[in-house]
Amino acid sequence: MMHPGMMGPGMMGQGMIYGMPGRYEQEIAPEQVREMLQRRLDWHGNPRLKLGEIKPTEHGEILADIVTREGSLVQRLAIDRRTGALRQVD
Repeated sequence: MMHPGMMGPGMMGQGMIYGMPGRYEQEIAPEQVREMLQRRLDWHGNPRLKLGEIKPTEHGEILADIVTREGSLVQRLAIDRRTGALRQVD
C-alpha cells in the first residue's frame, strides 16, 4: 500500500532523476543550473556523460543539454528560473 509522498516502481516521471523542484528566493542563474546538474551527473557516476550548452530562453527557462563525451545530445532539459522545476524537452 502506498502512503502519501511515496513512489513505487515505474513512478518516476521525466526529469525526476534530477530531483524535485525547490523554492528559490530569486531567479536561478544559468551558472547555478550548471552547478546543480554537474553535482547530479557526478552522483550518477557515468563517465560517458557531461554537461553541454546551458542558456536562458526568452520564456523564463534555462535550457541545459546533457551530452556524451563526444558531444552527441543525450537529453535536453528546461528548468524554470523561478521554481527550479525540470522538464525534458523533445
